[in-house]
Amino acid sequence: MPSSRGYTLPELLITMALIALLTAIGLPFFKQTLERQRLENKMHLLSSQFAGARLAAITQQTPVSVCPSRGDNKCRQDSNWSNGWITYRDSSRKPQPISSKAILYQEQITNNGSLSIISTSGRPRVRFLPDGRNAGSNISIRFCNNDRLFGLIVINNLGRIRSQRILNTQTCSTDQKIKNGLTIPKTSQKETPFQ
Repeated sequence: MPSSRGYTLPELLITMALIALLTAIGLPFFKQTLERQRLENKMHLLSSQFAGARLAAITQQTPVSVCPSRGDNKCRQDSNWSNGWITYRDSSRKPQPISSKAILYQEQITNNGSLSIISTSGRPRVRFLPDGRNAGSNISIRFCNNDRLFGLIVINNLGRIRSQRILNTQTCSTDQKIKNGLTIPKTSQKETPFQ
């Protein structure tokens, strides 16, 4: 009669210890990957929303604005986009949607407090004209995670939208200016056009 072969207790304990060790090492990296993916998704969502607003302005031949949301179908009047945004037809050039029918899209963000989305100071909304141009000056929107700059969305005067990840660990202070994807403290910045 052949003897049945199985795992011994020491082999099983060594295997369990290796699994526990690999889990303990890998779990923090997995958490960072999930957080990075969540931030990238929000960045792509807002970037595609800007592209959709620009397309709507061109196809409907009416200005379309995107603004940070207060949460009640109204726009915030500051540069904080962290709670979401509203896209609306803006033929009357108002800082708020004139009615709920004017709203084309609304995105609310559940935020655990670590994510902040901040636009250029003095630019509480982005307005696309019927020819696709951005009404106003260039705007940069910073995506920050725990006060670290994660990425940017930049919209130039012609309405071109680009987004980029920031791979270094710059702080996401509000007293900094963005140039070529890098923040420059106000004390040392030179007034050169954004390229």
